[in-house]
Amino acid sequence: MKLAKILVGIGVISTLAGCGESETAFTHIEKAKSFKASEIDLKLIALKNAVQLEPKNAEARYLLGETYLSQGFGVGAVKELEKAYSFNYDKDAVIPLLARAYILTTSDEDVIDLSADFSVLSKESKVHYLAYKVLADIRTNNVEQAEQDITLAEQILPNNAYALLANGYLKMAKGEFDDAKGAVNKTLTILPDQVDAILLLAQINTALREHAEATPLYLRYAKLQPKSNIVILLLAQSLLQEKKFLEAERYADSILAAAPNQPLANYIKAMSQFELKNYQKALEHAESALKAQYNQAQLKLIAGVSAYFLGNYEISFFHLEDIVKFLVPEHPARKMFAVSQLQLGMVDDISETLEGFNSTTKEDEKFLSSLSYQLAELGAFDNAKEVAKQAMAETPESAEQNMRDGILKLMLNDPSGLQNLKEAVALKPDLLGAELALAYAAIQSKDYDQAIEISNQWKEKYPDQPGSYNILAAVYLKQGLLGEAKTALTKSLEISQKNAFALLELTNLAMLESDKDEAKRLSSIAVQEFPSNANILRQYFSIHNNDEAFERIKELYKSDENNQAIGMLYTELLIKGKKFTEAVNVIDAYETSVKTPKKLWQLKVISHSGLNNVHKAQTILEDWMRVNPYHVEPIILLADYYSRNKDTDTALNLVEKALRNQHANNNMLKMGKMQLLIDKGSVREAKRYFEEIKTLSMKKYVAQGIEGKIALLDKNYSKAVELLTAFYKAQPTSKNAILLSSALQGDNKGPQAIEHLEAYLDTNKNDQNARAVLASLYLSSEPNKAIAAYKEILKQFPNNVLVLNNVAWLSMEQGALDEALSFSERAYAVAPEVVNVIDTYAMILLKHDKKSEALNHLAKAYDLSEGKDNEVTLNYVEALITNSRLKKAGEILSSIKGATASQAKRKATLQNKL
Repeated sequence: MKLAKILVGIGVISTLAGCGESETAFTHIEKAKSFKASEIDLKLIALKNAVQLEPKNAEARYLLGETYLSQGFGVGAVKELEKAYSFNYDKDAVIPLLARAYILTTSDEDVIDLSADFSVLSKESKVHYLAYKVLADIRTNNVEQAEQDITLAEQILPNNAYALLANGYLKMAKGEFDDAKGAVNKTLTILPDQVDAILLLAQINTALREHAEATPLYLRYAKLQPKSNIVILLLAQSLLQEKKFLEAERYADSILAAAPNQPLANYIKAMSQFELKNYQKALEHAESALKAQYNQAQLKLIAGVSAYFLGNYEISFFHLEDIVKFLVPEHPARKMFAVSQLQLGMVDDISETLEGFNSTTKEDEKFLSSLSYQLAELGAFDNAKEVAKQAMAETPESAEQNMRDGILKLMLNDPSGLQNLKEAVALKPDLLGAELALAYAAIQSKDYDQAIEISNQWKEKYPDQPGSYNILAAVYLKQGLLGEAKTALTKSLEISQKNAFALLELTNLAMLESDKDEAKRLSSIAVQEFPSNANILRQYFSIHNNDEAFERIKELYKSDENNQAIGMLYTELLIKGKKFTEAVNVIDAYETSVKTPKKLWQLKVISHSGLNNVHKAQTILEDWMRVNPYHVEPIILLADYYSRNKDTDTALNLVEKALRNQHANNNMLKMGKMQLLIDKGSVREAKRYFEEIKTLSMKKYVAQGIEGKIALLDKNYSKAVELLTAFYKAQPTSKNAILLSSALQGDNKGPQAIEHLEAYLDTNKNDQNARAVLASLYLSSEPNKAIAAYKEILKQFPNNVLVLNNVAWLSMEQGALDEALSFSERAYAVAPEVVNVIDTYAMILLKHDKKSEALNHLAKAYDLSEGKDNEVTLNYVEALITNSRLKKAGEILSSIKGATASQAKRKATLQNKL
């Protein structure tokens, strides 16, 4: 059993005074003895003067220590009383006082060591000393020895005040507070001003939570022991318990002024500031106390809750994480911890945090509903549904509860939410929120009659409000009845020009009708009425598209750079103007969190991509995926990035990880995985996975496309042609056109492949990818058509090295050497280190009889290829022979290995020239 340390001494700085030359230590001591109790400062000066004159004067040291002790200055008392002891002052007087001084400085072992002189003490001094030794025994966890010491004290002097005090210490340590209180009261009956008894009684009352009784005792002790800092803290703590916050702070501040890191003072200050709702100060003082490992649980609660109210969810989570498991399910801090988890993206842990939480009040229901809404907005639908189960009542009693449950259900794709909204309206027909939610829910579910009925009811109930016509217009817009929608919107705008919905939609309709003047007029009205509405400003710019519109948005952004919606709009415009550096500076200024909208993330990616900062764009996507793992967009974009960079394995791992975790039911990712398996060429895995996903609700032509691609991989060309033909007819895209041409080629239908691509290019003249494939098909049979196709590509991509090189080689083979040289020079200027480009350029030079120049370039190509490209090596040998370097040509020719039949034939021809 261990008793918390009851008395802790904190030192103060002593004041030294000079002494008169004519006085002796004896005269100063006598003078000190003559001073009254109230003249403590004069007494201290006299005794210090005596010590200065005669440092080894035992009596002066004793009296100075005794005086310090009477003030509660433990450190000073220990120093002087130890000196008196060492100068052989009367042990009967010194030892009890030194024992108390050691207690004040928590030097418990030193108290116990004084028992070596126990036998020389008088009975009174023995019992006096034993009182403090009992406390030292308790504080060193030796309760058995404490009991023996009490027995000894009672044997020496039964009912002595100090024997009773010792008994009080032991009863307190055992938690027997009533008995402890009785013993201490008896002590105070004998010695009314015994300060240790007063302090112990105060602490007993604190333990009994009788703070109103404890506080006057702490005050009394502080008056009798003015140099004791520990009592100031105990007093402050007692006042805190009485909710006398300002008084408690005053005492804590007096300690913090001298010792800013004092843990108990910081704890008191934190508690007080928290109760006064000064959360920043509460957090600061709580963290200061926590650094000293003081009162961890309570302070962590204060720090965590304070940080929550300050909106610092990371710090709130840090402090609450250690204690939340010890809080009852209904504790408010649990809710705060759940919100902090949400804000930090730790969505999967929220259900565990709220386990056992029962919604017993309307506030609880609102909290859980709000949390579920936010989870759904993040895309964490499974987690949202778990929380929603706790939020929704089995039989909602009020209209408000029905409305809340109905909206929540609809967010979670539960159509029964419509019934809740209907019941809400039935219970409270004038509940506008429920009526509006029901109207738009009906529109989304295509229950147009329900929506129109609500619109008609609103016309009767709220003839001066535009809402009824806006609902009607929303129905007509969904049905594609633009004329009727325009009529409804016009009536809505006539009722109220402060009508964002009507202004936006009427402007859109004017643009659809190509009535630009009307669109500009309506857009200008909208901007006047809603000068800070991002949607209206975006529409305004798209219609006017001039410097004045841009400057309006720019100035609005400059006036409030913290307005995220305007900042995103401004970034969009900067991107459109290809001002990517400015766009990055704007969009990167916004901090990101789990609640950051997808649009902001996308703008960050686009801005950095515009600067060709691919690595930064990739890092942003990785951050996006980490911060909000429920957004599928960063996964798709990253997978696409890896795929385009031929890192199919990384892309596949990324998608598979997402499918194992938060996106297990995401069909888009499943289709992405299917395509990546095909891109990887994993026929067996692709077949197996297709069997797994073909039950998805995919369109027939999509399934045909997948099967056709797998068949193409599997070299089942006839099946691939059949399936990819159907796929191409349903989706005649460039990629699908090229896929079908590959299948036709594989099925030995080269002419049909050419006809297919020619027909496709008739209607897609700018598709140079398809044209490049067609050109490659022309190479063997119709080189002139291949050259024409390549030249067409060069009109759009004049620096395409591959095309330039191909057309140069073909032109050379056709005998158009000047044209060949022109194209080859262009290719070489762009890519002077590419082996094939150098090789082509050199061979054309050779045809132009520029033998020496050709040889130099072919030597470079040969070195770059490290002699591993047989075609380049054979060309090099030909140049060597042409330049009469026959020995070198023979050496290189003999090194050729693994030649194809055509290469072997050419090798033999060159060999004959040596």
